[in-house]
Amino acid sequence: MHQAILDAWLADVGQPTAPSDPFRNPVGHAIRDALPVLLDVVLGRVPVIEVRAPLEHLMRIRAVQDCTPAQAVAFLFALKPLVRDRMGLDAAMEDRIDRLALLAFDQYLRCREQAHVIQLRELQRRAQWNERLRA
Repeated sequence: MHQAILDAWLADVGQPTAPSDPFRNPVGHAIRDALPVLLDVVLGRVPVIEVRAPLEHLMRIRAVQDCTPAQAVAFLFALKPLVRDRMGLDAAMEDRIDRLALLAFDQYLRCREQAHVIQLRELQRRAQWNERLRA
């Protein structure tokens, strides 16, 4: 049942179950790494702490893409109907999905802020460089 849900989830988020190259398809690779652990969290098999690293990696990639916060975390909400149809979605599982979505949203925003700080520093560095060239 677990593998059937995972395969359906991967297909639903547009990632085939075949392995992918982390350099050619970093999002697909990150999704394939994160989804099994996320599903284990939702099913209550592992604690949320186990998913922090793979989820942060995925959100870091999504943060530098041109997607909204809603688009970045939508894959988590896609799990609800899959679990509901295949094994029944109880309140605890639904709560874990919601908590994972909030965690992903926080991580996404943190990564976006870091990216903006890096961009700002680069703009400041370029401005200083241009001032030196003019002087």
